[in-house]
Amino acid sequence: MCLSYMSTTVKAQGAIDKNNRVDTTVSTQKNADSNYSSYYKSICEKPAATHKVDISAKNYDTNKNAIIEVGTYQKRENVLIWKKVGGTVGWEFEIPESGRYYLQLDYASLGGETDTIDIGIRLDSSYWFETMKNIKLPRIWTDDGEIRKDSLGNEFAPKQKEVLQWNSQMLTDSAQVVCGGFSFYFEKGKHQIEIEALNAAWALGSISFLPAQPVASYQQMNQKAPVYQGEQLVIQAEHAKYKSGKFQIALSAKDSAGLQPIDIYHNKLNYIGGAHWKTPGDT
Repeated sequence: MCLSYMSTTVKAQGAIDKNNRVDTTVSTQKNADSNYSSYYKSICEKPAATHKVDISAKNYDTNKNAIIEVGTYQKRENVLIWKKVGGTVGWEFEIPESGRYYLQLDYASLGGETDTIDIGIRLDSSYWFETMKNIKLPRIWTDDGEIRKDSLGNEFAPKQKEVLQWNSQMLTDSAQVVCGGFSFYFEKGKHQIEIEALNAAWALGSISFLPAQPVASYQQMNQKAPVYQGEQLVIQAEHAKYKSGKFQIALSAKDSAGLQPIDIYHNKLNYIGGAHWKTPGDT
């Protein structure tokens, strides 16, 4: 049975053109303006793929006004680097079997910005649903130094700095309405993916289509993993090593005896959250 998150308008399955590529023009009208729920309802009964498809970003087939180069970034060689915002790059790829796939990008920020890395993705020359017009890839942030203190002994969060490292991100919606990643159904044969850089320079290492296997239930996980029987583990949230936003910083409060550390005379960093951690998808 298919579960839908919102009211739906079903997208018709694409046909195969003379080049053995899916023709999405047979979809229902205003397909690019429909939501993911509409699309998913039309393909959720399709079987999940069993094979992975990897595309090296350096092996692109088309370039429409993108200022790019193939080079080395963060110790990784032969990656595609968008030197400036804008432009669209395309790749052709072969799907070995019909089925549902997740789409994963291996990417890195070039730094210098605070917003997410926003991209548009077209499959077989069209947006399959509205969210694909603006996919948000998170940046990674960490504390830049130790906890700061004023002359009275009050604590303040360290400054933040972006971590320029390679990240693997499965495509999903920024509002986190969808559990897991977006599922895409492809017929066996040749296809095309195009990526547009909307707001930032960035680097792309690879594009992967992964089998869209169902998420395991808690019952299934309990059968696979033993129940922990050791001592209680306590992790202080304000010591988070990585965050998806620059403003997700440690804060102080004195209104609960359960907070650690606590000091009635001085501000001590003892939690993370509040107004700085309210957007769905923040991690």
